[in-house]
Amino acid sequence: MSNPAVSTGGRLRYVATDGIQPLVKMRRETSEEAYLAFMRERFLAKPSIAK
Repeated sequence: MSNPAVSTGGRLRYVATDGIQPLVKMRRETSEEAYLAFMRERFLAKPSIAK
């Protein structure tokens, strides 16, 4: 299986598929603040709770 990431001139790029369509729609139709808050909540690593 090949990696969808492609290195081009120091940048890492990914192949965009139809799966990101809701994110593209959200980016176009919401405020910058709402979009960034959603992306942080969804993708930013959360600290683990030590037991």
